[in-house]
Amino acid sequence: MIRRAAALALSLALAGCMGQSGPPAYRGPPLRQTAQAGQVVAVELALARITREQGQWTAMGLYAAPAALLFTPQPVNAQTWLKGRANPATAPRRQLHQVWSSCDGSLAVARGGTVLADGSAGYFVTVWERQSDGSYKWVLDDGDTLPAALEEPDMVQASEPDCRAKAGMEPPRIAQASYLTHGAYAKDASLRWSVAIGPDNGRNLSVDVWSGEAFDSVIDLSIRPGF
Repeated sequence: MIRRAAALALSLALAGCMGQSGPPAYRGPPLRQTAQAGQVVAVELALARITREQGQWTAMGLYAAPAALLFTPQPVNAQTWLKGRANPATAPRRQLHQVWSSCDGSLAVARGGTVLADGSAGYFVTVWERQSDGSYKWVLDDGDTLPAALEEPDMVQASEPDCRAKAGMEPPRIAQASYLTHGAYAKDASLRWSVAIGPDNGRNLSVDVWSGEAFDSVIDLSIRPGF
């Protein structure tokens, strides 16, 4: 079963994130082989702050991995697309709701609500991958509009897979769609994500976590073409 924590002690994690002009430097031990949901929450909150202060594309570019995937609505390399791009006059507001981390902390997925520049509601899903220096960069950012805003939780929820008996597990293949599929497993195979893209750029986005016996779906979304 997925274990959920009702609250995260964020004050220490966020202490080094406030008042900086770029991504907060990670000073902890590199590649610590444990779930790092709290660190990902801190990075998400820093991304939201920099988005407000410096602009949407500036913030996304600071945290994008070299091969990060973005939809415009066609799939593009985020680093290439964001380079030198002017920020929108009004940045969307991100409200983090939940984070899932792999057992070894190599991969995490964040989900939350957004308020767009025109006031409409939406959601986001961001996949974070730990880098060789121990910091996190995003490798996928996607979302869509909603008819009504998501209900905000009292606290950010942190979820981890069942981390027993993971050693030596052989990751199954990610199913290939008829057109184009991107995806990855955590290094210990306890969390996986995939996005299947259709010819019209409509997408199916899924995230699964290991339950101890099988993968359980925690995100399964259809994203409309053109967004």
